[in-house]
Amino acid sequence: MAKENECEESAYVWRIRDVENASAIPKGIQVAPEMAGGAWEVEEEDWAMASMMNQAESLEPTYEEVKRRPDWPKWQQAMEAELRSLEASKTWSIVDQPTNANVVSSKWVFRIKKNAAGEIEKYKARLVARGFTQVHGVDYDETYAPVARLASFRLVLAMANQNGWPADSFDFDSAYLNSVLPDDEVIYLEQPPPISLDQSKGGGKGHGGSSRCIFRLHKALYGLKQSARSWYESLRKALEEIGFKRTKTDHGVFVKRWADGRMVVIAVHVDDCLTAGSNQQLLDEFKKTVNGKYSMTDLGPCRWLLGIRIERDLKSRTIALSQHAYVDSILARFNFDNLKASAIPMDPSAPLLKSQSPTTLAEIAKMKNDDDACRALCEE
Repeated sequence: MAKENECEESAYVWRIRDVENASAIPKGIQVAPEMAGGAWEVEEEDWAMASMMNQAESLEPTYEEVKRRPDWPKWQQAMEAELRSLEASKTWSIVDQPTNANVVSSKWVFRIKKNAAGEIEKYKARLVARGFTQVHGVDYDETYAPVARLASFRLVLAMANQNGWPADSFDFDSAYLNSVLPDDEVIYLEQPPPISLDQSKGGGKGHGGSSRCIFRLHKALYGLKQSARSWYESLRKALEEIGFKRTKTDHGVFVKRWADGRMVVIAVHVDDCLTAGSNQQLLDEFKKTVNGKYSMTDLGPCRWLLGIRIERDLKSRTIALSQHAYVDSILARFNFDNLKASAIPMDPSAPLLKSQSPTTLAEIAKMKNDDDACRALCEE
């Protein structure tokens, strides 16, 4: 029986315990006593929000761990769909490994996409390059790619709400694969674990994990250091061709104006986009034009963006932003989801001493990591 002062382990910890080794439990989570001894440049606010969402809502299992899960068939279907998509877009060609060539390693990244209610919406498997195995000056040069700041997204929403404009969202399908690598960028990639290569193309040279055959990339695969920049430059040129201009204060925001005062604004965060305009017809024409250049998914009126739930009342021109799914995941991460409510945030009689401050680099890093999760919420 648990002691009075002890917290019960949350469902988050149980889930890890079921599928992962106890030593893999992230720092900051309270565990049972018997387990305690066991084995792009962006604003700081944006970085904290993105990193903490990633840590809170994704366990990022490895390929070996996924194979041991009860939902392995769903992950396998996601992997096969990813391989079919990559091959259909002619992302690579299979070649013999050249002598003395640097071969970038690859890995599978597994994510569960959730809807606004926090429910599982899709199993997503993505084959990525391990960019840290690239060599500067050989495999890549410049890497910086701007994204719209969270403040810019809020501004676009505020403009739409104040003027009664429609605000839609959409995302690009496999965004990075829309950018083609120049001929002078020769990048070789190792083949992934051969779980479905034979199934996806019916066998052939290099399939089955041959050590002599590798991929030569023709598209900017996720994980490459230059992928984000390559995709951004491709999108920027495409938007400028249809009359959009990049703003000076935020290079992730583009605006198009007409002589009669009509306008369309788009804020881009990698492949997630928010667009608002003077009327729905303008937005529909814009999305149709963009869809002619790149494959995209039209999500309609914006209700969920970057982990933020959006509720609008067009008649009264009010808008509400909520991050309840993020809050719930943070509470689960620190094992606070089963705690009782309190009228005050902390015990007023608790002594606060300078000696309690972190002293080592490890303690400072841990405190900053924990603090970022709460601060990202407060600054929103």
